[in-house]
Amino acid sequence: MHEIGVIFKKELKRFFSDRRLLIALFLPGLLIFVIYSVMGNFITSMTSAPEGDAIYRVTVFGESQNFSSDLDSVENFKHAMQTYPDEDMAKTALKEKRTDVIVVFPDSFDQKVENGQFPTVRVLFDSSNAASQNAYTTVMAILQARMATPVFGVSSENQLSEEDFTKSIMSSILPLLMLMLLFTGCLSVATESIAGEKERGTIATLLVTPVKRAYIASGKILALSVTALLSATVSFLGVILSLPKLLGQEFGSFNLLSYGAGVFLGIFAIILSSVLFFTVIVSIISALCKSVKEATQYSGPAILVIAVTSLLTMYGNLGDSPFLYLIPIFNAAKSLSGLLSGSFNLTGIIITSVENLVLFGLGVFALSKLFDSERIMFSN
Repeated sequence: MHEIGVIFKKELKRFFSDRRLLIALFLPGLLIFVIYSVMGNFITSMTSAPEGDAIYRVTVFGESQNFSSDLDSVENFKHAMQTYPDEDMAKTALKEKRTDVIVVFPDSFDQKVENGQFPTVRVLFDSSNAASQNAYTTVMAILQARMATPVFGVSSENQLSEEDFTKSIMSSILPLLMLMLLFTGCLSVATESIAGEKERGTIATLLVTPVKRAYIASGKILALSVTALLSATVSFLGVILSLPKLLGQEFGSFNLLSYGAGVFLGIFAIILSSVLFFTVIVSIISALCKSVKEATQYSGPAILVIAVTSLLTMYGNLGDSPFLYLIPIFNAAKSLSGLLSGSFNLTGIIITSVENLVLFGLGVFALSKLFDSERIMFSN
């Protein structure tokens, strides 16, 4: 028993005296707390009833007693009533986001209700538009509250076209998958190339050659980037080709031809710059670690950051402020989401790509400094 106690104390002392092990223990929990707290604030602000200047546009055809007063009584639901000559023009306005929800009461609705004829109210909305979705939810709540006695019916008509639905699915799922695939591709090759060589001791032979270590670092980064890009491209193609079967044919026809050449060029620019950024981040982590296992362990929290940040683009409408594209990782996810939804924001793409390239350059400089450090590169 004494020997067990000695070993137990020795292992605890080793663990709590090693800063790297302590960081590995507490960093994931700390990151989860910070990221989930920020994510919660984002979701709350984007899903709660809007305040301030947000005004929903409601178009009503036909008449029903007390419906307008019911709308007015809803707290934090500022709205403006709109009129259009016919329903087709209103549907066009809904598709073009010039109105948010359309309510169609049949002729003589109140009289039919009194006579027990069970008329049906139609509510038209566009699920790809956050404002339309929120307005639809409010209108449905009002109508359902009036259906305490089932004397009329309500039908919902989502005006989202098959093509728009396809783009909505793509813009929701693919940014997360693409960025995760890019990072895991970088992780698999960068840790082996740097931390793996340190672990095997072969990097010492490379560092004693008459080549500047900055050149060695740059060469490794570029080679790793190409390898990671190829790996991510194959994985991305697999995701694209499997989506129809993954989600089921009833969810729409996933036709990539609905995207123009500009969208694919924008996606390529984001992927290329993101690969460079991810590669240099993982390379720096690998240079600071002693083994592949340790490098993989320390890269784990980065995967969590990428996943949560990408998911934030799926909630609500954050707008297209240029400042949003200055946030690393989030800018790539937002750019990809916009491109896949059919929105081509050239300014956001440029800012994201340039920032990733700048961070890549700074990362290569930092990595070259790490390669110059004998203590870091030859640590056991």
